[in-house]
Amino acid sequence: MDKYREEWGCWWKQYVNYLSTLPSPTYQPQILFRVPVNFPSNFTSSVSPASNTVIGYKYKMASIKRRIAAEIIDFQILMFVKYILFTMLGAEQQAFVKAFLLDEDLESEISMDELIDFLSYLFLYWAIVLIYESVLLSYSRDGKGGATIGKRLMGIKVVKGTSVSHIPTTNTVIVKPGTDIGFWRAVSRTAFKDLTTTVFFPVFFTMLHSRSGQSFYDITTGTIVVQKEGEPVYENS
Repeated sequence: MDKYREEWGCWWKQYVNYLSTLPSPTYQPQILFRVPVNFPSNFTSSVSPASNTVIGYKYKMASIKRRIAAEIIDFQILMFVKYILFTMLGAEQQAFVKAFLLDEDLESEISMDELIDFLSYLFLYWAIVLIYESVLLSYSRDGKGGATIGKRLMGIKVVKGTSVSHIPTTNTVIVKPGTDIGFWRAVSRTAFKDLTTTVFFPVFFTMLHSRSGQSFYDITTGTIVVQKEGEPVYENS
């Protein structure tokens, strides 16, 4: 056992002596930048990293042709629903509806119950229109604006626009926040739209004179109709 210890001791001494003969490595750190002589020692950078917070979206404006085509498609869908409701009325009630729409005289007087049924028919149709637009416009899968069936087919949608900036050179708008309008805002927009287009029809054409293409009911409810695709706008951009 002592013999092995002596052999390992001799071998270790030879290894240590060999290491002592090797040249010592020299380390030269790489200089990334050179500090000027007069550079202030108390300097602190005022540049903050870019924020990735999205505060809005940049959209192309929805053209009048797209909006009118979308309204026609939605109108045809609702007219089909209206026809189904019409077939559910009685014969005398249907005659009253036809006379009311065509401004004709009735062959027989309508009773109070039939008049109430007719008014209920009108109210039910208006409620369906209100629910149809409000539900489809209120929310979307990506949270960036909803659309009715007609608007979806035409590639346009309705977004929340509490702040709208028009860029005339590119015919685009920067909309903040540019997100879903929510259910109650959609209800307000739909109700106000029906009121202005039936009672104050010329108000509907305010979109022709608005730089951002907003109708009077869009301006009032803080919404805007834009094309589907948009670019995000960041906080420090």
